[in-house]
This record gives sequence, C-alpha cells and structure tokens, in this order.
Amino acid sequence: MTINPDNSLQPLEIAGHTIEFASASNGVIFTRLEDNTYKILTINPDKSLSSPQPLEIEGHTIQYASASNGLIIAKLEDNTYKILTINPNKSLSSPQPLEIEGHTIRKATSTNGVIVAKLEDNTYRYWTINTDNSLSSPQPLEIEGHTIQYASAENGVIVAKLDDNTDRVWVINPDNDLQPLEIAGHTFLYANIYDGVMTVRLEDNANRVWVINPDKSLQPLEIAGHTIIDASASNGVIVATLDDFTYRILTINPDNSLQPLEIAGHTITKASASNGVITAKLEDNTYKILTINPDKSLSSPQPLEIAGHTITKASASNGVIFTRLEDNTYRVFIPKRITLQQALFINACKERPINLDSEPKFKSIFDSLPAELKQKLKAEGFVSESIPGQISRSIEISGE
Repeated sequence: MTINPDNSLQPLEIAGHTIEFASASNGVIFTRLEDNTYKILTINPDKSLSSPQPLEIEGHTIQYASASNGLIIAKLEDNTYKILTINPNKSLSSPQPLEIEGHTIRKATSTNGVIVAKLEDNTYRYWTINTDNSLSSPQPLEIEGHTIQYASAENGVIVAKLDDNTDRVWVINPDNDLQPLEIAGHTFLYANIYDGVMTVRLEDNANRVWVINPDKSLQPLEIAGHTIIDASASNGVIVATLDDFTYRILTINPDNSLQPLEIAGHTITKASASNGVITAKLEDNTYKILTINPDKSLSSPQPLEIAGHTITKASASNGVIFTRLEDNTYRVFIPKRITLQQALFINACKERPINLDSEPKFKSIFDSLPAELKQKLKAEGFVSESIPGQISRSIEISGE
C-alpha cells in the first residue's frame, strides 16, 4: 500500500485474483497471480498505483517470469525465452528473443543489466544489456578444470557455484570481460554480493564482509570484538549481523564509524536494508521500519502493521516495502522520504524546542514534513506555534 499525504493506505490488490508473488523494479510493480498469469502496475509520481496491466506475449503462454532492475525475463510454453525492458516512461519494450544458436536455454536470470543462462549441455553464457536495450553478444562463463553447477548475476557481479562446492566471483568490466574477485590464501565456500557489499563464507567457515570500491578493490568491514556473519547495504549504509545476533549500522564514511541498530525494549531478530529503507523483525514477530536520511541518520522506528492482519513476512525492494499477510495476500508501502533540510530541522528541534511564531523561517520546513511527523513533534513539545514567555536563541539551518 502507498502512504498518502493523509497517511491513508492503498492496498496492493487485483480484483478477482490472489497475488502469489510481487516485486518492484524501476517504478514498476510486477505480480504473479493464482492462475499463473502476470500483471504489472506502475508507481505514479504521487505514489498512487496505475491500473494493473496484463503481461502478455502474443501467441504464447508465459510459464514463468521474473523482473529485476528494469528487465523482465519470460519463459514460454515452448521452453524459449523472451525479454522485455522497462522504459524510462515505465512502458514495456517489445519482447525480443533470448537465444543462442545451436543451443537450448534451460534457465535464465538477470540482475542489474546482466543476464546469465544455463544451456542444455550444462554450460553457461552471459550477456550485458546496452543503453539502447539491445543485448551484447553472449560470452562463455567457464573455469578451466571445473564444471559450473549454478551461476547468477548480482549487481554487475557474477557468482558461480562449482563442482567442488566452492564459489567463484567475477566483476563484469565495461568491455564485458570478467575480472575475478579473490582473497589471497582463501577459498570461497559461499559468496553473495548486493549493493556493493560482498559477504563470503571461507573454507574455515569464517564469514567475511567487504565493501567493493569503485576500482573493484576490497575494503574489509570489521567490528572490534565481533565477527560479522551477514550484511546488507543501501544508500551508503550497511546493516551488519554480528556473531551474537545483534545488529550494527556501518556508514561508509572515511573513518567507517559505527552506529548501533537498536529498538528500545525489543530484540531485533532479523534486519535488512534496501534503497534507503531498513526493515527489522522483532522478537514478538512484529515489524518496524526505519528510513535512512540523506545525511545517513536514521528516522525513528515506525510500526509496520495492518489493522486486522498479521504480517508473516516483510522485505524492502527498490524503496518499496512488501508485506505478506496470514491470508496470503500482499500489501505494499512506499515510505515518504525526508530531505536533508528536513532532517537537520528535526535534529535541531530535538536539541531545543522551536517556536514557529517567533522563528517563522522554520515554518516552511515544518509544513513540508509528513502530517504524522508534524503531529509527533508537536505532541512531544519539540515544536510549538504559540509565542512562549521566553524566546529561545536563534539557530541557522542550511541544506538542500
């Protein structure tokens, strides 16, 4: 559901159908229904949703389809594949075949402009998607002396599982060549890469986390006295799971300063970050969300709840929060972003109360905040509109 200016919610529903799966990509929501058909909805600038449109390929039945980072891959009833790209105006391109002469594609996946396909002879090929939505020539994905059992693309990086149960990782360079990512003296048993952060399990079952720098070098993430066992990243903020199952937030600043992720009175049992939103599951099986402000500070935790329902699963994708309910229906939230200037104002009024009548320069900033947040700031005494007996000193706020 979308969060409208009046805080009303818009459910993700398609009349006469049950949504079995939903994901968001490039302003488009992609859904699979109970009858194995597919529909798409676009997210409008005002955060309302368009009417659902069928995802169809003339003369064919879609057996399976997936969407990721502006690309839809559809497997048809004749075991061939078609791809469609989501254009900047959120329309879909004409379907084009995904094929390799002399071969049959058994499975194809895509992420961030890269397609990886497994062929009938158990070999792999990969493509990159050009800016005009055309495909590069297919390139072989192979390691001498090994058979690749499984491979997928993650954020411009390919991860492959080999026949000896180790993983290999490559970055795809602009010329479509592969550059291996390796840690001297170690073997990867498992590797996962998301949003510029690589989490691996080594041959000694130790877990390591690295930031992938723009030059593809690796910067280790470390927290004194702890081992990081998992991590996810978004908007320059990393949510790290530690060996004691507590969580830390690492902002990727020059000094790698740390901020603990805590929710008073609760234990976080699971947390992840995606596109400026942190979703946290608590020990009582409820959920909270926190948004990452432009200055990398965090909003106060807000409950993620739907009256009369229990949320059984929640995750964030491309700034949209998807929830699955106990009746196997879905709802979607689109959190409202806060600008840097709004964040600075909130921080300032928490340091000392601000009166809008005596300091009218802050009124336009306050008026631009979400209604629920304005009400909260007033209720807690951080902001008032009647002139008090003693006027506090003036402060300056600048920002975008």
